[in-house]
Amino acid sequence: MPFLTSFFQPQSASRFIDGNFTIATLPLASDNAQKYAWVTDLHDGQPDLVISDGSFWKPVRPLATRVVANSDAPMTLTPLVNSPTQIMRGTLTASRNITLSSSFAYPGAKFRIKREAGGVLLNLNIIGAVTTALGLTAPWMDLEYVAGTGWVQTASGSIL
Repeated sequence: MPFLTSFFQPQSASRFIDGNFTIATLPLASDNAQKYAWVTDLHDGQPDLVISDGSFWKPVRPLATRVVANSDAPMTLTPLVNSPTQIMRGTLTASRNITLSSSFAYPGAKFRIKREAGGVLLNLNIIGAVTTALGLTAPWMDLEYVAGTGWVQTASGSIL
């Protein structure tokens, strides 16, 4: 009967790639369609799973948030590397630039930038987005990566 037992067992390969990866050492997404990989430095150092759609690696749970205690400095935000929600705190002493990188970007990648910085009303200038206002003086802004276009602003506003 061992023959019949093995005959009726599922023979599918695992959908999980063995091992741990960093964002920089992920194998090609095109070679791993519909497979999961464990990434140790996802979203500002929070380990989690990514899945390949056959073209790009995408986070399984893109809900990570990072609070930037002192946003009074220029910074670059990169998909997968940085959390999708960035809360900027601290007093701005001048307008500051936030550059959106296309490295590791995939269609549908999103950033929400929430401004809680105090002091004089100064801008967080969003660099790399094709349809944004010159600066973020509103409390929040949503941006999305569109293939062939780049980063676009999808929403912004204030809290009532």
